[in-house]
Amino acid sequence: MSTPQSFCAQPVAGATLTPAGLLTPADVGRVAKCHPNTTKKIAEALRMDVARTVGGCRLFTRTQAERIKAELERRRREDCR
Repeated sequence: MSTPQSFCAQPVAGATLTPAGLLTPADVGRVAKCHPNTTKKIAEALRMDVARTVGGCRLFTRTQAERIKAELERRRREDCR
């Protein structure tokens, strides 16, 4: 699997960007206002094809982070009904 191109046009405040401009689960959690483990669960539910480090840590593009955020917001709205 090739590493996705960097889609991080605007850096996330406090994010630790990888050399390819990818975001860690903690960075995505800050964007989506959720725990990093929740980003993993949502990514699996959406069947996202994410890049991984040699150690197996998931790495997300900015677009994927926004997609996770949108899905969490949708789920939160449904829970409020």
